[in-house]
Order: sequence, then C-alpha cells, then structure tokens
Amino acid sequence: FMNRKLTQRGLSAAGRAAKRELIRRATFDLTGLPPTPEQVAAFAANDSPPAWAKLVDRLLTSRQYGEQQTRHWLDVVRYADTAGFSNDYERPNAWRYRDYVIRSFNADKRYDRFIVEQLAGDELDPDNAELLIAVGFLRMGPWEHTGMSVATVTRQQYLDDVTHAVGVTFLGQGLRCARCHDHKFDPLPTRDYYRMQAVFAPVQFADREVAYQPWENTSSFASTKPRIEKLLKDATATSAHLKKKNRDAIAAFLKQRGVKRVLDLPLDQRPPRHLGLTKSELSIQKISRKRMAYYQREIKRYRPLAFSAYSGPLRVVQSNVAMHPLPNSITGDAQPIHILGGGSLQSPREEVSPGVLSAVHGSNDTVQATAWNTIPESTTGRRLALARWIASPNNPLTSRVIVNRVWQQHFGKGLVATPNNFGKMGSKPTHPELLDWLATWFVEHGWSIKKLHRLIMTSDVYQRSGRHAELPKVHEVDSRNELLAYFPARRMAAEEIRDAMLAVTGEMNLEMGGAGIYPEINWEVALQPRHIMGSVAPAYQPSPTPRARNRRTIYAFRYRTLADPLLEVFNRPGTDVSCERRDETTVTPQAFSLFNGQFVNDRALALAARVTKNAKTVDSQIERLFRLLYGRGATDEELTVCRKH
Repeated sequence: FMNRKLTQRGLSAAGRAAKRELIRRATFDLTGLPPTPEQVAAFAANDSPPAWAKLVDRLLTSRQYGEQQTRHWLDVVRYADTAGFSNDYERPNAWRYRDYVIRSFNADKRYDRFIVEQLAGDELDPDNAELLIAVGFLRMGPWEHTGMSVATVTRQQYLDDVTHAVGVTFLGQGLRCARCHDHKFDPLPTRDYYRMQAVFAPVQFADREVAYQPWENTSSFASTKPRIEKLLKDATATSAHLKKKNRDAIAAFLKQRGVKRVLDLPLDQRPPRHLGLTKSELSIQKISRKRMAYYQREIKRYRPLAFSAYSGPLRVVQSNVAMHPLPNSITGDAQPIHILGGGSLQSPREEVSPGVLSAVHGSNDTVQATAWNTIPESTTGRRLALARWIASPNNPLTSRVIVNRVWQQHFGKGLVATPNNFGKMGSKPTHPELLDWLATWFVEHGWSIKKLHRLIMTSDVYQRSGRHAELPKVHEVDSRNELLAYFPARRMAAEEIRDAMLAVTGEMNLEMGGAGIYPEINWEVALQPRHIMGSVAPAYQPSPTPRARNRRTIYAFRYRTLADPLLEVFNRPGTDVSCERRDETTVTPQAFSLFNGQFVNDRALALAARVTKNAKTVDSQIERLFRLLYGRGATDEELTVCRKH
C-alpha cells in the first residue's frame, strides 16, 4: 500500500535503519523507556533473521508496555485525579481506573471487549469488581455541582460531555455540533444527538464498595495513611477548640444578661456570631473546617471504593460531598430526554427514545431490529446495547478509529491526521485503502492491539531509516512526508523525557500500580495558593522518599488545576478536553527547564555518581555515559571534547 503511492509519485523508499536506531525506536514506542546499553549490544550482535520479530515480541510482553499504551489512552479519555472547575475536588479512587487500563493493555484484552467494559461493565456483570472499576470511564471528564449550581444545568452539562466523549473516543465523531442544530457538514441530525444522549440518561454517580483485588497495589497505604489521619485529626481538634471557645464566650455573655438562649434577647442585643474569636481565629476556623472536608475526601483513598456509576432514576449529588454511596434502591424510570431547541434547557421539544447514529450501519431506524442494534427503553441495558453496537464488526467506524490511533503512535501522525474527527471537516486519509485493510485485518485477528503493533512494526515502512539518499527530491514531491519515504523523527513526550532521565540514572522505581504519587515539582509552583472549597488548598508536598517520587510519570497524582511545569512545557495536554494528538513545539522555556530545572540538575548529579562508581577512568566514564544516553559509544571527536570539558 505504501510503496504503490511512492512509485506513483516517482519516489523510492529509504533503506533499513541501523540496528541501534531500530531498537531505540521500538523500545520508546512500546514502553516509553530507552533500551539499556546491554540490550542494544545484544540486538546489534544478533544477525539472525528473526531477531527483529523477537525484539518486538519481547517489548510487547514487558510490563512497561501497558503503561505506555495507557498514557496514550488517558490523553483521549481526559484522565485526572481531580474533578476540575473552581474547586477541583479530589477523586481519591480514580487511580483504580488507570490501573484497569494498564492491566487491559498488558493482557491484550480484545478491543471490542475493552469498549463494552468501559461503557457498560456494571450492566454486563454487576458482581465483577474489574467491570465496576472500568465504568469509571463514564466519569472521566471534569464535573462540579455544589449548592451554588443549578442541578438541571450541571446534569445537562454532564450528559453533553459524556455523549461527545463517547463519540470522539470510539467513533471518531464529534457529536457536540449537533446539540443545537443538525450538523452542518456530517449526516448527524439533532435527533440522533439526543437519542444517543438518552442512552446515558440513566447514568448516575456512585462510589461503589469494591474490595481491593489481589492484583491491585495497596502497598503504600501503610506508610501514607497515618499522615492523612494525623492531618485530619489536627484540623478536627483545631476546629473543635475554636468552636468550644466560641460557645463558652456566648454562654458567658448570656449568663451575664440572665437569659439561657440567644433567641431570648432582642435582635439589637444579641452577641456577634463569632463572639470570643479574634479575626485570626476566625480565619483559622474557616480553614480548619475546609481542611477537614479536604482530608475526609483524601482518606477515602484507603477505602475499597470504585469511582463508578450505575443505571437508575435521576439522583442529584453534590461534588463537595465526600461520599456518594450506592442508594438502597436503584429502580425507577430513567430521566426523560427531550430535544432542546438551540441546545437550551428553556426550549424543550419532543421527547426521544434512545438510539444510535442513523447514518451508520446498524441504526435501529434503518434496518430490521436485532439483538445487536436495538437500544431498549428500559432504565437498564441501554449502555450495554450501545456498547455492543459500537464494538460490532459491522460498525464501519470503530476499528478504523483505533487502528488510526495505533498508527499515529508509531509514525507521529495517523493515516487520518485528526484521530477524533473522521467527519467531513477532519483530514482525509492519506492511504484510505490501507486504513480499510488494517481495520478489517484487526477485526479478523481478534481485535488484538498487540497483533496490530506487531503487524505494523514488522513492516518495511516502520523499519525505514530516518535518512534518505534523495531527500531534496522527496521534500519537493512530498514536503510533509505523508508517503513515508523515510521514517519521520518523533518528539519524545513529556513523560518519556522524565522517565528516560530516571532510567539512565538508575533511579527509576518500576513498581506498578497504586494510588498516585507526588514527584518533586518546581517549588514556586508547588507553594502557590490553590483555591478549593472556598478556601486555600494545602500546599503541594512531594512524596517523602526518593523511591516513591521516582516512579513512572503515569503514576503521578494528576491535578486539573496544578500542572507539573516540566511536563507542561513539553506539551503534556490539559485534561478538560480529549487530546487526539499532542502539540509539538520548540520554545525557549524548554531549554530553560533542562538547563536550570532542579529535577534535571539532580538527575545530572545522579548520572555522574552512577558512572563514576562503575567506571574508574575518565575515558571509560565518558564511554559509559554515551552508551547510557544514546545507545552507542563516543566518537573520537566527542571523546576529545568531553576530555577537555
């Protein structure tokens, strides 16, 4: 498929990349980490024909494979450990969803099954712990509802958000444009939008009791829980002390006037509400109360709860309440969904029943109803039916969307350059026949993501050199290298930069899973005031030990309103909207971060300590450095420059 277009345009393909380049390319692609010098040397020395395929298989079976794939997936689903908006409440148990995704990729779970579990795991098997965790997908977006909010508005915001998120994630279709009017470019009438939304009308939030499973990592709980308990105890004690001081002052005031209750006094003679407390104590009291609510939420991290959902009648819950238990009864009719004129709640029109996109194969409006395309009107079962329609081999979008995402992972850009938009306003595929063939192959081979990686990586196009003998001609004919005459250079992602530094210094802790850890970040950012719950949130504090801090970046607790500057400057996306493809920029703050950042300087010291410990002469130290950093030895010129330095 690829070479045919090259030939048509009068271009030739580059030769095969050097072995050192190939192992580095493959290892970063599949694990997000650099290969060790020993791994590079072993691969370079292996001239047997199956060496490359064996390398790919080894990387696909490594534990780090699932972590790297999950990083890509979490960009799309907008994962964060907090809720966002003005208060940015913590989601103490969201990490269980992140670890579910890692396990799924490592186990090479069928992608069609992966879809169904996230959209309707609770309806598929309400007794399966893994599936109750999986439906955390439905709550990944930012959300807030407090006493200052209008329940109908925040509820509609959620329904709009989850409908659009499902569209872009699995179908490559942004559905939000059809909220107010028929889509201007794609065959998506407003009725379709609200029928899809009706599928999610029964979705309600719950922190469900789900026991920690043997494969979940709770090893950090014993060392981190006492600190939160102490902070909660201290805040409670401070609040109680000031509350008592206030009560005692009021009691003395009433006794002096010979009454027992404040209400027994005329309005103009009643004591101030906070009698007995100074202005400083009033501030401390407010902060202490907010701290109590904050730490009560944090302590949930140590309870076996799943950040989950269920199907039932409408229930209003507030985001500033620490716990949303499953109600005693979840029976009843689902919230009715009406077409909203102009998308406005003030203009409800006819009520709609749940359904799927009418332009896509299997719509229950265009073909005879069957078990796989009919969305029931009962409260339960709607999401399961939709998930099975999305995950059907007959659906023309689903397999193409995920195949395109995997292609983008390997080549930096998908066959369709807009992975979340396969509509008319999205990019046209550069190789539509290849996209069709890969999608069909993917379904025929069991919806296996690992098999798809192996197919792409063992192709000639993936193994091409990044250099081309006729580069000026290639640039003239194909300036964007869309035909892949040579392998495109890919910028390392922010997480790969941080993780690679820890890997080459020997400091990385490869422990998997568990509640989020707190790496060191720039102190000016860590200590800046952060608003939460109408007060100031506790300052950011790194995890106390290097072993905890130096885990992979995917395990770092992720605030929506507090970004790690090192990651942010290297284009780690925000978490409010789905990121289909990360930006790649070259800006001055990146150089400043690498020259002046405390984290980077600490890693430089650690790397120096590592090579001086293991190599005694200056030349051997320089050689070891180059092999750790670049997977190759130093050239004579580099050796001379480094000796002089």
